[in-house]
Amino acid sequence: MKTLSKERITRTLKNLGLSQVEVKLYLFLAKEGPQTTKSIANSIMLTEDNITIILKHLLEKNLIEKTKERSYSAKSFQEAIDLLVKFNFEESDFLELNKEAILIEWKALIEKSKH
Repeated sequence: MKTLSKERITRTLKNLGLSQVEVKLYLFLAKEGPQTTKSIANSIMLTEDNITIILKHLLEKNLIEKTKERSYSAKSFQEAIDLLVKFNFEESDFLELNKEAILIEWKALIEKSKH
């Protein structure tokens, strides 16, 4: 089986909805194992405040876990891909089911901005 390059993994995660910095942090945790906010900030050169925000986003997406030791660890790549694909399918289904209502709201918004 062909191994995925870091670039392809990054592109895949971004195509599934992660930002560049979310990908960077997820891949760091996946490679390095559990880390504290401070150790992450020191390693990837972002402030602890920024790291906290990104960690919150990744927790909401269920791609990482918080441990009892106040550190964070990445879920497996397989699990991350499965979760992101499932979310994208659900989002796509929602849009398909609500397309007419969304288009009506869009048209109303455009008309309102013309006046």
